[in-house]
Amino acid sequence: QRVAYWYFVSALALFTLQLIVGLWLAISYAFTIPQSVVDVLPFGMTRAMHTNLLVLWMLLGFMGGTYYLVPEEAEREIYSVKLAYFQLLAFLATGVAALIGFGFGWTQGKPLLEIPTPLDFIVVVGALIFLFNVAMTVIKGKRTAILGLLLGGLTLLSLLYLFGMPFYRNLSIDWFYWWWVVHLWVEGSWELVTAAILAFVLIKITGVDRRVIEKYLYIETGLFM
Repeated sequence: QRVAYWYFVSALALFTLQLIVGLWLAISYAFTIPQSVVDVLPFGMTRAMHTNLLVLWMLLGFMGGTYYLVPEEAEREIYSVKLAYFQLLAFLATGVAALIGFGFGWTQGKPLLEIPTPLDFIVVVGALIFLFNVAMTVIKGKRTAILGLLLGGLTLLSLLYLFGMPFYRNLSIDWFYWWWVVHLWVEGSWELVTAAILAFVLIKITGVDRRVIEKYLYIETGLFM
């Protein structure tokens, strides 16, 4: 479970950076600041930084949460701690490269999905490593409804992101699949992951009967579907 610590630290650091960028955006447009100063960090660039930092720290946060709860639920160690650390470094390197790239106009231009396609492939590889690591841990350990819902959410999370990677010449089609990723990925499959993590937290904090929690997990799945 110790691997989760560095995920949480990284997520908090990125969250802090997101707040700083957001405050700069607010200050630069709410107060009279010389245009020459505003142009150093223009709106288009800083907005991309702000929103993509949000996506990255949330990803690292729930991945850390997953690595914390899975060993306890499955009653066995994570399949590969080395893979978990490698995956963390890959995501952080991608984030740094994306932030620097935004400063030089290296972007897809689609809100929330601005990171360039080469970096998209690294995200997909990292997500597949994460899915493999968690799946192998669950398969070889004790199986619960929480782990089943979590694994289902993570599988959808890995698959739905793929639709936003290609570039379609027809702008309507391109933005249609952008909508797929933002609303089915961010606001869809993440709900299953969140429900599983919250179920684990509620059991640990309140001591509520696991059967009660699992009943509501099935309701959550039905609402999602």
